[in-house]
Amino acid sequence: SRLVLAAGAAALAMVIAAAGWYPPLLYGAHSVRGGGTGVLLREVANFSHAPRDLLSLAWPHAVGFAGATYWGGLRQTDFPQYSGVLVVLLALAAPGRRGESRGGPLLLLAAAAVGFAALALGTHLGPVYALLHRAVPLLSGFRVAVAAMIVTQLALALLSARGLERLLAATGPAPGAA
Repeated sequence: SRLVLAAGAAALAMVIAAAGWYPPLLYGAHSVRGGGTGVLLREVANFSHAPRDLLSLAWPHAVGFAGATYWGGLRQTDFPQYSGVLVVLLALAAPGRRGESRGGPLLLLAAAAVGFAALALGTHLGPVYALLHRAVPLLSGFRVAVAAMIVTQLALALLSARGLERLLAATGPAPGAA
């Protein structure tokens, strides 16, 4: 019964949000994303991370910076999408012992981080992305695959907060705390 309630709530949310997503969907038929065919994969390739670009999540200049110093997979980049070494390390510390009651949200965040990092690879995923581009509604309208890193960064930030919480709990209370 909970699943039915959650599905109903999601459907209601989509109907309420239709004022925000339906007009752009209609406009998309007349724009560069147009006619139901979506953005061409060769255009998406210009805005897809190469696997080596994922190193920049921890180290911002792992694949160079702007101009000739950049050797990543994007057409160009003037700013890397990074979280930082500390955030990544704390996110890795987030999982607790087996059977911990908070495992579900951590698993969801970890899956979001990994899944959206994979989507940011865009055409570098090969036939998998081409299949998703054809089969997933609205995905063919997105030209900038690397924008999926926004979700990865959010998930890493939340996981790192949990990792910090775990590490602080393991050290015990602060001196002088009552």
